[in-house]
Amino acid sequence: MSVTHPVLTTTPADVLVVGAGPVGLVLAAALAHYGVRADVVDRRTAPRDSSRANNLWARPQELLAAVGLRDLLARGAHEVVRAEFVIEGRPVDTVRFTDAASPYPAVLYGSQAGIERRVREVLADQGRPVQGGTRLESLEQDDDGVDVVLRGDDGTVARRRYRYVVGADGADSAVRTAVGLDVRPDGHIAFRAGHDDAARLTAYWRRIVGPAPAPGERGSGLREVEPEPGLAHT
Repeated sequence: MSVTHPVLTTTPADVLVVGAGPVGLVLAAALAHYGVRADVVDRRTAPRDSSRANNLWARPQELLAAVGLRDLLARGAHEVVRAEFVIEGRPVDTVRFTDAASPYPAVLYGSQAGIERRVREVLADQGRPVQGGTRLESLEQDDDGVDVVLRGDDGTVARRRYRYVVGADGADSAVRTAVGLDVRPDGHIAFRAGHDDAARLTAYWRRIVGPAPAPGERGSGLREVEPEPGLAHT
């Protein structure tokens, strides 16, 4: 998506969110839930089609529910109800996620790409779609706000003023660099994980096939199916 803003614009929103990953997108949707206008820009021209993370645990689900996003993200996800640890074919431990003291104890297993896609749709429906192919070129802040320069892949430049700018743009954050908070390790940090062919983790899930249940109505709107094994790793 190309930027179509003129060279000079007035303040389009209260907050600029730089980065359209899960954090930036959910933040923008949460701000909208509380009546705060936010623009979202991202260097990518299209949503990510791969996932770096997959699970939504109880506490994140509670926070998402508070801003009206949890049920949307639950549709099409898997409810992980328990996990079993097996060594040489012998179960050694079982973790039952449904024992958690939360309205949403089961872990939701879904793709990061799916989360991004759904929240993008929410923002677009609100008339504030993600502005793709857009980079933060510079920012200057004072006591009352932040002046930014945004550059599109087509060379278009937009100068805007916001009350706040949020950096949700990952490891190579342009926002952190611009304000002198860039953090880089002094050297290379290597990490090696052990691998044991005899160890296996199997998770059991239910797939949500209808509207997500409301707190206290577990199973409402769900097709009753027995948990089935999956996510086996060796």
